[in-house]
Amino acid sequence: MGVAAKQLITLFTFVLIVFIVFEWLNIKDESQRIKSKFESEAQQAIDKTNQLLYNYQENIKQVLLILSKQHNILSQENDEEIKKYLQEYCENTPYLIKNYYIKKQDGRIISNNQIFLDIIGRAKLDEIVNIVKANTAGISWTEPYHSPISFNTIAFAVPYREKGSFEVTSTILAEINMDYIETLIRPGNFLNAKTMVVLTASGRPVVYDKNSILLPLIMKNGTEEIDSVFLDILCNLNNGMDTVTYGGKKMYAIKDSGKALGYALIVLADQRLVDNDIKKLYQSILATLATMLAVLFGVIYITTYYFTRPITKMAARMDRVMDIEKFIPFQTSRRDEVGILAGSYNSMMERIRELAREIREAESKKKEYELKMLQSQIGPHFLFNTLACIGSLANQYRVEEVRETIRDLVNLLTFSFDKTSEFVTLEEELDGLESYVRIQKVRYGGMFEYRATVPEEAYECKIPRLLLQPLVENSIFHGIKPKKENGIGIVDIKCIMKDGYLLIKVRDNGIGMEKGKVESLLNGSAEKKDGGRFNSIGLMNVYERIRLYYGDGQEFRFLSRKGRGTVIIIKLDCKKL
Repeated sequence: MGVAAKQLITLFTFVLIVFIVFEWLNIKDESQRIKSKFESEAQQAIDKTNQLLYNYQENIKQVLLILSKQHNILSQENDEEIKKYLQEYCENTPYLIKNYYIKKQDGRIISNNQIFLDIIGRAKLDEIVNIVKANTAGISWTEPYHSPISFNTIAFAVPYREKGSFEVTSTILAEINMDYIETLIRPGNFLNAKTMVVLTASGRPVVYDKNSILLPLIMKNGTEEIDSVFLDILCNLNNGMDTVTYGGKKMYAIKDSGKALGYALIVLADQRLVDNDIKKLYQSILATLATMLAVLFGVIYITTYYFTRPITKMAARMDRVMDIEKFIPFQTSRRDEVGILAGSYNSMMERIRELAREIREAESKKKEYELKMLQSQIGPHFLFNTLACIGSLANQYRVEEVRETIRDLVNLLTFSFDKTSEFVTLEEELDGLESYVRIQKVRYGGMFEYRATVPEEAYECKIPRLLLQPLVENSIFHGIKPKKENGIGIVDIKCIMKDGYLLIKVRDNGIGMEKGKVESLLNGSAEKKDGGRFNSIGLMNVYERIRLYYGDGQEFRFLSRKGRGTVIIIKLDCKKL
C-alpha cells in the first residue's frame, strides 16, 4: 500500500471517527431535546387544564358562596319563593351548574327542578348531605356519579347558616355540568397519537377521550369505560415522565397530581410518535453525515493526491532506474518539501552516476594493469622448457627448426608485451596464437593438431589481446596432455559472424572434466598449481575481461563431459569496440 493510500485512509478514518462521535453526541442531545419538547408540550397542556379546572372550581365556589349569602331569600318559609329564585339563579349559570338543591333541617328539599325531584326522588342527595356535615368549614364535592336528573355529574355543597348565627340550618347543593368540563378540557383535540385522562383522587376517571386509540375501553353497564387494569397502572404512576406498556402498545406518560379538585392529569402519547421524530432525526443526520463524508473524502483525496502525487511519481521513477546512465532528472516547479526532495534526488542520482563512472574507469584501469602485469609474468617453466627444446634442436644441428622456434618465441613475447593497445584484430590474435601452438608442437611433437576456421569478414573484428591463447592452453594442458590412449588430440577453433556478433568456439577431444574440475579452472585455483603455463592469464581472467568490456551482452559458456572433451563458447558484440 502506497503512502498516498495510507495517508488517505488514516485521515479519512480519523475524521470519520470524529464525525461519528460528534454526530452520536448530537443525536443523543437531539433525542433528549425531542423527548424534553414532548414533555414540555404535555406539561403545558396539563398546566392549562389544571388552570381551567381551578378556575372552574373557583367559579362554582363563588356561585355557591354568593347563593349562601342570600339570607332574605333562603330564610323564608315559602318554598315557592326559594324555588323561583333557584330557577332564576340557575338560568344565569347554565354552563356551570345544572341543578341546585337546598335541604332544610326538617328534611325538605327545594330545587330549581322540583317536579323531576318529586317524581324521580332524592337519589344520592342524603349521602351528599352527610359528606357536607363532615366538613362544615367550607365547600365540599363528591366523586362523579350518575344522577337521574343531572345524569353524569359531581355535586358541590356548602353549609348554610342564618345571618349572625354559627349553626348550620340548611345545606346548599349544586350538580355541575360535566359536559361543560369535557368541552373545556377537550381531550379529543389531541391527535390520535396523544390523549389526556383526568382522574379523581380515588382514581376514578372524570374525563377521557372515548375515541382515542391509546385507551383500552371495555363495555360496562352500556357505557365504554377504561379497563380497570390499565386504570390501576395509571394510578400507580409517579409524577413526571414515565413509560407504559399495555396490550402490546408502548406509550410515554406525563402525570401531574394537580391542586384543582385534587384531580390527577395524565397525558399519554404513542411512543412511536416520539420515536418517529427521533428516527427522522437519525435519517436526517445520517444523510447529512453521508453527504459531509462524501465531500470530505473528495477533499481529502484531492488534497492527498496533490501532495503525494509527485512523491508517487518520483518513487515510480526510482523503480524504473535500471541503468544509471539513462537516468532522467525529475522535473518539478514546486518550492515546498516535495520540490526540495526532488532536487536532492536529482543531485543524488547525478552524484551516483559520476561515482559509477569513476568506479567503472577505476575498474577498467585496474583490470588493464592486472592484465599487463599478467602478460608480463612469463611462466619460468614455459620459458625453460622452450629454451631446452631449442638447445636440443641445436645439438641435433636442426638449424632451420631452431631458427623458426626462436622466431616464434620472439613473436609470442613481442605480441604479449605490446603496450600499443589492449585490443587487437582477430587476425593478429590468431597470428600470435599460431606462434604459441608451434612452440608447443616442438615441445610435444605430434601429440595434437591445431585447426582454425575463420570467415574473411571476421578477421577485422577487434577482441581483447590474449583472449584465445589461455583457452587453447587449457585444451592442451587439461584435455589432451592427460590423455593416455593412442590417438592425436585436436584443438579446433571455429569463428562465425552473425548480426554484428562474433561467435568463437574452442573445442578439444581431450579427456573432458568433471564439474569440480571445471569450477576450479573458472575460479583460478587449478591454474595456480600449473607451473608450465605461458603466463598467468587464466580462464577466470578471460571471463572477467569479457564482462568488463562487453557488459551484459556477452556470452561465455564452458561445456565439458568426462571422456568426450571440452567446448568453450564465447559471443562478443563487435560493434561495441
